[in-house]
Amino acid sequence: MKRSILFLLCALLALGTACMLPLPKADAALVQTRSPEAVDSEAEPAEASALQSETEQPTATQPEPAPIESEAANAPALPIVFRLYDELGWDVSDAVMFSYDFNRDGVAEDIAFSLNEEDDTTTILVGNQRMELDISSMLDTVILLDLDPESPELNLLVVIDEASDDYVVTELHLEDGTLTVGPVVYGFAFWKEDALWISERTDVLGTSSGSRVYAGDDLKPVSEWLELDYVPTEEEIAEERDSLIEGGVLLHTTRKLPCTINGKDAKIAKDAYVYPVRIRADQTEAELRTLDGKALLLSFECSEEGYPERIAGKSIEKYFDNLSYAD
Repeated sequence: MKRSILFLLCALLALGTACMLPLPKADAALVQTRSPEAVDSEAEPAEASALQSETEQPTATQPEPAPIESEAANAPALPIVFRLYDELGWDVSDAVMFSYDFNRDGVAEDIAFSLNEEDDTTTILVGNQRMELDISSMLDTVILLDLDPESPELNLLVVIDEASDDYVVTELHLEDGTLTVGPVVYGFAFWKEDALWISERTDVLGTSSGSRVYAGDDLKPVSEWLELDYVPTEEEIAEERDSLIEGGVLLHTTRKLPCTINGKDAKIAKDAYVYPVRIRADQTEAELRTLDGKALLLSFECSEEGYPERIAGKSIEKYFDNLSYAD
């Protein structure tokens, strides 16, 4: 009996000592760092992985649709120059010249012409708008351009040969959606050096033509001077002297010619040759050159109608004997 009790006491003592021993370090760390969320994550690894994948992947976006371009988006650059006889020849009475968004509504309109030889008229059509010009039926050139980028309208210049190379430039534009006639200039319009030039006839020192730049919706000249369309070169003067004299290009003086050289009064000798380089549009002055390249300024006294008549009180014809005027 005593032996059984002693054995039982020893067993209880051993069990208590075992309960007081410290846990292994690895097991203690595991107990301290685990949380309910971690336990759940380990319990359901596939679900946690799927959730992480969903949150890390960027959301797919649909590509934006490409913008729809208007018909005018691919329009040719301005200016557009249409030369009738170069493009279509002499036997065409009506045709579409080109298409452009003239009214700037995003849709290009056909720009066309119609010639009526019987009535001697030229009709310009822009979309459903039309304008009849009774200058003549000899249409030469049409230029579409923007003379003033600050204004909303575009400009359509219609160049018509009135008779015997006497050209008329008529500007057309839209006003409240209606095709309207704007400024009219007597001359031939052409595009050169990124500018609009108009060649105008002059009868100063014989018949010739000179050009200057025009700009703005009101089609006004930039300069007061006409640069002569033909000025002979030194080589041409040397090789074609006789024909240039006969044609009134090289002007022969029959008396001393009063002029200004470098701002000072001067005179060109009798029996000399000079040629015009540019002429003031109001016909009051002309710049000339001598054969040795000297520049001189010639002043004219004009009639009440503005026609140049005299130099220093004497008739212009008294100073030159080979002035050539067109009929």
